[in-house]
Amino acid sequence: LREGEPVSAQGMQELVIAQVWAELEKSLSPREMRVLELLAAGASHEEIASELGYANARSVTTTVNRIRTKTTDLATDIRREMATHPQVYG
Repeated sequence: LREGEPVSAQGMQELVIAQVWAELEKSLSPREMRVLELLAAGASHEEIASELGYANARSVTTTVNRIRTKTTDLATDIRREMATHPQVYG
């Protein structure tokens, strides 16, 4: 992507997704990222507990709640960034 070059809607979507993923990797621990990946793949809390060696599914729920808190904060930051720079994000 070159500065000043027009970006298609799909290109903008891909750019935002890449930025969000990069921010997630900074915000979440490697273990939290793995839990998020497993959730995205459709794994249950019980399956995640077994896969990652958690004591039980309730421990996974605690991790998921921590991920939610972090991603909510991240989403707020992203919305603020997009509102501040409408010329970039449309």
